Amino acid sequence: MDTVFSDMLIFASKAIAVVFDKIIYIGSLLSAIGAIWLWTSGIFKKFFKFFLCKFSSYKPSLPKQTISVTPAVAIGMRNFFWHLGSQGDQPGMDIRGEFIVTNITNQPIKLIGAKIKKSKVMGTILISRDDNILLPGLAMNIDVMFWIIPPLLKDKKESFIDKVALVDQYGNSHWTDKIEFKSTACP
Repeated sequence: MDTVFSDMLIFASKAIAVVFDKIIYIGSLLSAIGAIWLWTSGIFKKFFKFFLCKFSSYKPSLPKQTISVTPAVAIGMRNFFWHLGSQGDQPGMDIRGEFIVTNITNQPIKLIGAKIKKSKVMGTILISRDDNILLPGLAMNIDVMFWIIPPLLKDKKESFIDKVALVDQYGNSHWTDKIEFKSTACP
């Protein structure tokens, strides 16, 4: 009976060794396949990215016209004016205007600043919303302020005439026609 029992143990140990050998073989094979897959997928990604960029007609584009800008005109009110001031001992010029701005896209538009042709100074935009975001289809009154040192005009009775642009988050400048900013010193 000892020989039968020992033969069974030998057979069982050989069977277990064969099963473990197959498991190790399958694991090694799957590891090799995984390594090859990772290597080739990196090559294919680079190839397809190159192919799509070079030969595809698809080019993502940013919207060019996102808002409509109209000067706000109210009877008996000064919506566009300027005056002289100072910052410390430096004279400066404060230019202000009010516009009606409409978002003409189907996505929110953020206004990031304003500029005028005759100066490189970026102006400040004031909207009734804290985040300077115009929702799709929404029209709002927007105040624009510029503080320019040194002043562009010295004569307090002269009008300042220039174009104004509002700048959106895509970097588009939406220019108005020339606007006359009257001095607050004028009667």
